[in-house]
Amino acid sequence: MCDDESPPPSDTEDAEQLLGALNYHLGMLGELIPFMVQFDTNGPAIVANACLESFLTHARLLIEFIAGREKDGNPTRRKYSPKDFQPKTLGVTDWKLAVPNYFDGYLDLIDKHVAHLSLERVRGGGKRLWAFERMAKSLLFEYGIFADRLVAEGKPEYAVPIKTGISRAEAIMAQTFK
Repeated sequence: MCDDESPPPSDTEDAEQLLGALNYHLGMLGELIPFMVQFDTNGPAIVANACLESFLTHARLLIEFIAGREKDGNPTRRKYSPKDFQPKTLGVTDWKLAVPNYFDGYLDLIDKHVAHLSLERVRGGGKRLWAFERMAKSLLFEYGIFADRLVAEGKPEYAVPIKTGISRAEAIMAQTFK
């Protein structure tokens, strides 16, 4: 259940801009992984950290769009910022993940390590191991389901940029982890 309202696109141009942004952020999940792998052991720590923080920022944005955040301590109720786009913005009504709180643990870690100067971040010294491949694959999977839902609701043109971003990310990831 999503209680907060999102601004609907005022026209086709708004929807196209939103879909272009989703395409970009989905693609960046795959684009950043090879750099994180390369610089994790073969480069300056500052570059590895910048790539990781960028990846986590893209992941956070994508999670908040597709899943929202837990509302009132109830993991099945989701909330969205009224300023942010959400699935309803593209006309997908009653959207929810099969496991609504699947990404909540990732959001909590991302919040502690990227968005806030938390005690956990300071004590960890940047040595936390991130399951970035699993996070990316899970997000790409959910966005594939979302794109299929757009097609089912008569909006196949909305699904194309999402599926293109997914394909780009998956192709890059396949090359990285072969």
